[in-house]
This record gives sequence, C-alpha cells and structure tokens, in this order.
Amino acid sequence: MKFALTVCTLFVVGFVVCTATAEDDWFDMENCAICKHMAEHAHIMPDIKWEMTATEKGMITVAVIPEKHQAIMKDAHKKMKKTIAKLEAGEKMDLCGFCTSYGSLKEAGANIEEFETDGGIMITLVTAERPELIEKIHQHAKKSMEEHKKMMHGQSGDK
Repeated sequence: MKFALTVCTLFVVGFVVCTATAEDDWFDMENCAICKHMAEHAHIMPDIKWEMTATEKGMITVAVIPEKHQAIMKDAHKKMKKTIAKLEAGEKMDLCGFCTSYGSLKEAGANIEEFETDGGIMITLVTAERPELIEKIHQHAKKSMEEHKKMMHGQSGDK
C-alpha cells in the first residue's frame, strides 16, 4: 500500500509535466492508465508549482498544490490508487515513459519516501545506495525535467 501511495504522490506531482504529450511519449496523458486520471483536471495544473532535481543519492521532487485544488487532487489519488493496485496485481496496461521509468526505480530497490504538509506541499525523495541505481534515478530526473522544459517552451510559444 505504501508503494501505491508513493507512486500516486509522484504521479500527482509529475502530472504538472504531463499536460502535453512529449515526442517520445515520456508524458502521455491520453494513453497512460495512471496519468489519465489526472487529465480530467488539466485546468488546475497551471496553478501547481513542480520541480524535480537530482541529489547526491537520488532525486527530490517538490510540488506545491494550492488549497483550492487539494480536494481535486485527493479524488484523483483515489482513482490512481485503484489503477496502481490493478497494475501491482499483474493486470497489463499502457503506461507512459515517465510512469514506466518511475515504477522501475521502485522495482530496482530505490527507497521512496514521501512527505505531505498541511499547506499542500508534496515532497518525494527517491534514494539508493548502489551507484548504478543512483545513476538510473538521476537519468529519470534529468529526462523528466528535460521533457518538462520542452513542453513549457512549446506552451509559451517561445523559440
């Protein structure tokens, strides 16, 4: 259950970057079984502040969810948890590159800790001791932020 909650937290946090489909489907709101639960709430995503960065032993993700949107996010979490439970039970489903990569970090033994404040701040810390797993976490964080920047660049109309 803790895995499901942790995955939900990261996917909610990650949804801010999933508001458009990347060229290589790293973020795919239409086809990802987990992310699609957030697609119906795309209107609130511009209000959520999100950042992911590498740390010495992994990565940290921080999201700030305004109070007016916290109930919506909790509802989406419930739906996502049901989908994740089916996935963990062995049901096959389509996932985007972000969700697939994140799940593989947990499967490889990454330690995932989550913290949620009363003020709507969600923090996820993903760490490892093995250098090869730390590198995999760093690659996930780098790819996620690169794709986020591409989408934000495209949405702003800047070149």
